[in-house]
Amino acid sequence: MGNDNVTLEVDPEILQGFIAESLDSFGSLDERFVKLESHPEDKENIAAIFRVVHSIKGNAGFFNLNAAKNLAHKLENLLDDLRQGRRQVNRPIVDHLLKGMDILRAMFVELGTHPQPRELNEAESEYLQNLTRFLSDARAGSGEITVADLESILEALRSDPLTAQHAAIGALATLIAKAGTVGSTAVTESKPTETKVPTSEVTKTDGIRKT
Repeated sequence: MGNDNVTLEVDPEILQGFIAESLDSFGSLDERFVKLESHPEDKENIAAIFRVVHSIKGNAGFFNLNAAKNLAHKLENLLDDLRQGRRQVNRPIVDHLLKGMDILRAMFVELGTHPQPRELNEAESEYLQNLTRFLSDARAGSGEITVADLESILEALRSDPLTAQHAAIGALATLIAKAGTVGSTAVTESKPTETKVPTSEVTKTDGIRKT
């Protein structure tokens, strides 16, 4: 299992290259988000945004930039819901994505001059908690427990900031409630039905049904 607290020796030039590449990616997404609002049904456009955020999340984790990684991961989850058709694009979702991307972009602008890992600040933590709640509430309404739900809890529990752990506890409570509903349904549906066998088909000598 990975540990977010492990510090890796990273070539500063490679890190700066990643930061510059990420900032370029943010620039390329501006047009994508305009298209998202005007053509919300365009799945390829959504997939293109998802791929950029997914790449940033993975590389941020490699460089131990956990604040950026955790935020990108939540945005990735929301985009994956859109990509997989679990949600439809609407104003609240677009607002969450735009605000989250602005915060993530600001993190990388800061990294350009101070390329050091840091924790989420107060405003970033508040946004991350709001986004986590937004994701959990919508999934609770659908009664669906996804791998993304479990990944979100694991990522938050691995994080250092106490606020991330609070978010994980809230998400876990939601999942427990959902699991109770889904579990009770599953039990009801899987309860075997009793089949009545006509007595004429069973011999009284050996109790074995005749074929």
